[in-house]
Amino acid sequence: MASKEPVSIVAHKTTHVLDTLLVHLDESGDLDASYFASVLTVPNEEFFTPIKITSMFPDVRFFLVIAHLDHDKIVLEPVTGQPSSDHFVLLVRQHSMDLDTLRPYFDDETQCYYDMTIQSASDLNYIGSGPISSGCCTIFLTSSTLTLEEAMNQNLLSNLQSKFEITKSLIDSIRQAHMSDHHGFDLRPSAILCTKGNIGLSVALIGFVGDGSIIKKYPDHTKLRWDRDWTAPELAARIRPRRGTAQSTQEQGTNTLVSPTEASDIYALGILIQHIFEQSSNVKEFVSSALQNIPSDRCSAESFREKFNEIQSKLSNTQQIEKLRRKALEEEQKRKSLQEKQKRIKALKEKVRIRLEEEAKEKERIRLQEEAKEKERIRLQEEEKEKERIRLEEEAKEKERIRLEEKAKEKERIRLQEEAKEKERNYNNMRSQWKMVSLSSIHPRTIAPHQYPDPKIQISRKNNGINLMGTYARAQSPYCL
Repeated sequence: MASKEPVSIVAHKTTHVLDTLLVHLDESGDLDASYFASVLTVPNEEFFTPIKITSMFPDVRFFLVIAHLDHDKIVLEPVTGQPSSDHFVLLVRQHSMDLDTLRPYFDDETQCYYDMTIQSASDLNYIGSGPISSGCCTIFLTSSTLTLEEAMNQNLLSNLQSKFEITKSLIDSIRQAHMSDHHGFDLRPSAILCTKGNIGLSVALIGFVGDGSIIKKYPDHTKLRWDRDWTAPELAARIRPRRGTAQSTQEQGTNTLVSPTEASDIYALGILIQHIFEQSSNVKEFVSSALQNIPSDRCSAESFREKFNEIQSKLSNTQQIEKLRRKALEEEQKRKSLQEKQKRIKALKEKVRIRLEEEAKEKERIRLQEEAKEKERIRLQEEEKEKERIRLEEEAKEKERIRLEEKAKEKERIRLQEEAKEKERNYNNMRSQWKMVSLSSIHPRTIAPHQYPDPKIQISRKNNGINLMGTYARAQSPYCL
């Protein structure tokens, strides 16, 4: 089955769930096959998530299961969905061998986990074992979903306080196990569960191996290989080669079983703590009593706890001094930073002032330029208006002149017309008067036709008499008045 990334799940572990699960064990202490049927099955990706917990024994796999209780059975929940409000988390450890073969070893292992109340109170509870089609499995009720290795990779131990919490939990777990006469733990970060609770970080040891007498009960104990990087030197007879090196023929052929002891656990614990504190010089001094090559020279878990209290106090004081030093340094840096900031602000303000002045000057220049343009436009407009006024005035004068000329012409025409009429009237009057005079004083028979006055004769009054003036009046007419 394909491996998945570690999941982070908030596990709700209650006394009711624990009591319910423990009740459903048969007379031999095994899991009730009907009640735990959903768990005692072939793992599938929908409900079983592989978790990266390592084991000293071969063919052991760990899975994470999310579930909730439903009257007479356990209901599994899809790992990709949103967990229900009353969910809990089970850790399933599967073995390829059958349950009867491993039962003697499981009995001792069960007792160890029952005795480690310090971790069962909040982190890990051993429920029981049961058969599956491909071997058997052991079930734990857990609040932890990450290994210590994964927690370190996720920087959950990035500060000194978190390192202290994990170290204290590790020492207390080993101390309680040793007080109950349980030895032999796989203390690699990948075999330890890490929980972040309300009171801080804590661990749960999931890698119980046991001492020599218990290991012998495991059928494949000859294949057991301790990790040289995380174990005591006296277990070298039963270790695997260092990473990247080949195992010697002599080492492969030995069947000597070296029993883990309290001293070997202390040595492995010292290596782990040194790794947690990243090889700190102060911590190296603290763990030096645990990393002695001779097992009898190593400290006990109890004295190791006392040394931890001392180093914690020392490091806390050192940390406090370091905090004060850092605070003073930070304040000095803040002061310098503030000065630099003020300088930058002052320079920026000066730049802004200069820029604003330049912008104001440019705006004033543009304003004056626009104003000059506007004045010029108005001047040209006034000139155009004046020209138009003069043109209209000249045009009006010309029209008036033409009108007067027309009027004068009209008057002259009328005058001439009146004059012509007057002449015509005078002529007619004169002709009438002449006719009257002619008729009254001249016999018409005595006047030849050619002797009649010219029609153009003008009549005028002179000396109260009538003179007939014309072309023929004086020259041809013998009758002049």
